[in-house]
Parts: sequence; structure tokens; C-alpha cells
Amino acid sequence: MDKITQYKKIARQLIEQYGAPDQNEGAEVQTAVVTDDQHGHYILLNLGWQDNHRTYFPYLHLDVRNGKIFVEKNHTEIAIAKELERLGVPKDDIVLAFHAPYKRQFSGYAVA
Repeated sequence: MDKITQYKKIARQLIEQYGAPDQNEGAEVQTAVVTDDQHGHYILLNLGWQDNHRTYFPYLHLDVRNGKIFVEKNHTEIAIAKELERLGVPKDDIVLAFHAPYKRQFSGYAVA
């Protein structure tokens, strides 16, 4: 399996694992698992209604592009970069994209 296919599989696995959409079925705010293998987008978001206010919040977003996994957003308690490493993704292929490009050099991960 080539690296891109492997990274897409890992990203999908993490999103599906942490999304657990069946646990909140029937709730006013639900977790949506959005996966797009063709374009390499993997997103977890909350959507619905809470106290008469619309909720739409992407809280975990991974993209696979240019041979790397970009952590676009991580508003979870999960150390997602460490999870990616545990699953075999080297630090050189993980980009903490939620950091400004000039800060990434200090992260210990890839800059882009």
C-alpha cells in the first residue's frame, strides 16, 4: 500500500474511532463524521440545536496532501499527533497546520 493510501486509511480510522456517531443518536447536537477519501479530508463536527442556538463546530480536521497528514484543527483532549505517530506516521509527515507557518519549526513536526 502506498503512503498516501495508508495515511488516508489512518486518518479515516481516527475520525471514525473518535466520532462514535451512534452514541448520540437522537440528541439535539450530534457528531458528524465527514470523510472524503478522494480529496483527503477527514472531519469531526458537532451540529444541531442547543438552547435555541444553531451549533456547527468542526472540532477535529485532518487532511492528507503532499505526502503528509495536516492537522488542520484539534479542539479535543486527544494528542492527535501522538496518535498518528503511534499508528506509524513519522513526525516528518505530520504538519500541525493550526500553527502559523513560522511557528511550525518549533513544534518538532513537519513545517509543511
